[in-house]
Amino acid sequence: MGAGLKVWLAGRWIRACAAAALLWGAASAALAGCISSLDSAEPWAALDAAVEHSRWQELDAQGHSLVRETGTLQVLGLSVGLDRGQAADHACQPLRWVLRLSHAQGRRDYQGVSSSQVPIQTASAIGRNMAQLLALQALTDAWSVAGRLSYRQTLRAMADSGPVLGYPERTTDWQAAATLRYGNQLGPGPGLGLAPGQGWRWSAEVWLGAGPRGSLLLRLPQADPASLVLGRSRLVQWGLVLESAEKDAAYADLSKGWSGQLRLDYLFEQFGSGESTVIRRQGLPIGGAAQPAARQSALSLQAALRYRF
Repeated sequence: MGAGLKVWLAGRWIRACAAAALLWGAASAALAGCISSLDSAEPWAALDAAVEHSRWQELDAQGHSLVRETGTLQVLGLSVGLDRGQAADHACQPLRWVLRLSHAQGRRDYQGVSSSQVPIQTASAIGRNMAQLLALQALTDAWSVAGRLSYRQTLRAMADSGPVLGYPERTTDWQAAATLRYGNQLGPGPGLGLAPGQGWRWSAEVWLGAGPRGSLLLRLPQADPASLVLGRSRLVQWGLVLESAEKDAAYADLSKGWSGQLRLDYLFEQFGSGESTVIRRQGLPIGGAAQPAARQSALSLQAALRYRF
């Protein structure tokens, strides 16, 4: 290797090392600045209660209604979270994690037809357990994004109706969704019991999501339990939120102590038709069943009380 080539390579090596050192120094300085600007971790917990007007509709291959259920569910929820403080620089904002557990219970009026096209009017008892994990990221004072992963188990029991025997079914599914949220301050709330520096904050959000195939455990009268494969799901959800929050909050960064929140949500879901499954009695085939395509909509009003430690 010639002397000139060695000198050129040495120069390139020195410049590369210098550039790497500058980048490392800048990244370290930025990281140190982010860390120094973050407050200590702030755990919080919240209880919420909601009233949900729910509508469920099953459709045949031509899009005609097979089953329609309408009713009201009562929902109770518990949320816990751990915020790692708030940075002055939005580029330094940490992710905020929230775990929410909820239970819904209620009844929906049932209108449908039997396999022999005989009209049926009865009721269905509904129970729903759900676990949601949310990750929140502030972008600016007004804009933020969030993602959530939901696990849902729905118990649906059709009541007896004359010669038609009631039967229970249990649906299990997963969904993932993301949202873009915009919020702004409404100003201080004199006389409303808020701490100094607090005010009301409103926000609007739109969720889009989807889920893989779920499963349905079906227990028909005089038949063995059967597990049906469901179709994939899609969802869109609109939400309006009013909460007591610090004026500088980027995403519901509440001061220590108690705070409140009101939510109005509208959710619309579509489910594809499931796969056909053989129905058996004592191990012998006696027929087949498949969950048809379905639509679900829900309008809910929720009130939450949060305590930040």
